Amino acid sequence: MSEEQALASVTPTATTMTTEVNLAPGDANAAWAGTLRNLTAKARILAEKRSGLTLSGPLNVISLPNEREFQRYLNARLNQVVAVARPARSEIVILRPALFAESPADQEQTLTHEITHMLIAQHVQGPLPAWLEEGLCMIVAGQEGLGYSWRMTMAGSLGGTLPLGELERSLLYGGDLQALAYAQGLSLTRFYIRTTLEQYGRRGDSPATILQMLSDPDMGPRLLNQLLEPIWLAGFEARWRREHRSVWNWIAIVSGASVLWLVISFLFLLAYWRKRRMSRLKREAFEDDAEYYEEDGGDDDDITSA
Repeated sequence: MSEEQALASVTPTATTMTTEVNLAPGDANAAWAGTLRNLTAKARILAEKRSGLTLSGPLNVISLPNEREFQRYLNARLNQVVAVARPARSEIVILRPALFAESPADQEQTLTHEITHMLIAQHVQGPLPAWLEEGLCMIVAGQEGLGYSWRMTMAGSLGGTLPLGELERSLLYGGDLQALAYAQGLSLTRFYIRTTLEQYGRRGDSPATILQMLSDPDMGPRLLNQLLEPIWLAGFEARWRREHRSVWNWIAIVSGASVLWLVISFLFLLAYWRKRRMSRLKREAFEDDAEYYEEDGGDDDDITSA
């Protein structure tokens, strides 16, 4: 069954939804309950299909009507957070007005991201580094827009990337650097998937393949131990930086003021030359037509409309 067929098979019937998604008792009969249940069920199918993992048991959804109650329930002060996964309780906590204010595509990504956290917690036998878990959740959820690549490229060209230790803190505790931390975590995760698959003689960049390897009873613990070794992590980070350094250096050179003005001047001269050339070609064509009509005597009786 294709991804589209799987999604199409999810209909907001009580049987399908209540077996997969449970709302809090006070929310079950609300006017928006069917919409939230359906959104979450679709996101669950997406997360399971793209990750290659299956969530055992029902998924509990706690939705709260305002930020104050959202923070009180989580016992944490969170800014610009729409949803939080709590695997130990098999629940996703949602700030309902923020979720419903998102576009349908963003709603799907938000819920798929959080359900992927649940899948990782159920299947991977140990904690992942925050940058890797967030990166995997972003890839599974389809949160890989050009904005992240552009932010990462500019930070790299300006020397603003974060060391892994600071990256972990920024992802876990937020702050002004959190947006950069997510972009860098995504880049590191892509690099980790590709290089790890190559190490084991596999090709591609599938998050499902690496998640199955991390979940494997034999291979998973070896990969997790490797991720905890400071020497391995230092080498991994150095290899990632080397791979991107040529692009970052090129951007830094091009963005320099003197070179930038040279590029602008070149483009201006190129546009001026193209304009002069087109004018000359048009003038020559006009002169050729004029000579033709002079030789032909200007008789246009043979011309018919198409």
